[in-house]
Amino acid sequence: MTQRNNLLKQVTVKAKKMPVKVSAKYEVEKEMDRRTDVAEWLPADLTTLLNFTCKYYVASTGRYKGKNVIFIVENSKKIVSGANDLLEGNDEQNTFSTDSKSSTESSQPVKNELKGKMPDLDEIESVTFIEDYASIFRLYRGGFIEPSTTCIGLIRLKKNYVKEPFSIRNTYFEGYSVSHLFFSPLYDKIKLPDEKDYRRTLYWNPDVRTDKDGKAIVAFYNNGTCKSMLINAETVTVNGLSGVLDK
Repeated sequence: MTQRNNLLKQVTVKAKKMPVKVSAKYEVEKEMDRRTDVAEWLPADLTTLLNFTCKYYVASTGRYKGKNVIFIVENSKKIVSGANDLLEGNDEQNTFSTDSKSSTESSQPVKNELKGKMPDLDEIESVTFIEDYASIFRLYRGGFIEPSTTCIGLIRLKKNYVKEPFSIRNTYFEGYSVSHLFFSPLYDKIKLPDEKDYRRTLYWNPDVRTDKDGKAIVAFYNNGTCKSMLINAETVTVNGLSGVLDK
């Protein structure tokens, strides 16, 4: 990219990404923190925790609402646990029927690169149960499964996880966000480009200063299509009084 402002062509969205439909989400990190704060018993692994916190999950059978559960780590798509010895045992246990042919011809083993180790409980942020047919087929890469009898437990790991020393607990608080800079061309100083200007945010300034009468003037260029504008202004005085204008 050059140092000058560059205008890109307008994007036309032809299809939207299908979202993953979630049946239930369990906040593992928050539940473990709560148990630590009130000195409750701490489970050793995810399935044991779910057995006590999720009324639909039974650890002894590995089922959620009566369905077998395949646990997958988000993003990496690693299969870390599965019902009925999905990830362990001989080749016959690690196969899935992909069509109506004989099991010898149509079975498909779970690939080694898709297998993973169940994360430690303190590494997990949350687990989401997914029962939607289309979502299951998009997430699962090990072979064919029957969504009517199987669901997916999608595990989300903590970001930048570092194992804490024994007896020490770190708590992180969200701070302020750095102001984002928006593209604001100065058309009186550059040659007008051939491409139209399709900016949605015409002007954004988090540091407008008023005069002694509390007034300020801002100036900006319009885009190539806007005929009406939505204006939002938030103010704060030296005494801490705030105000909001939506117009």
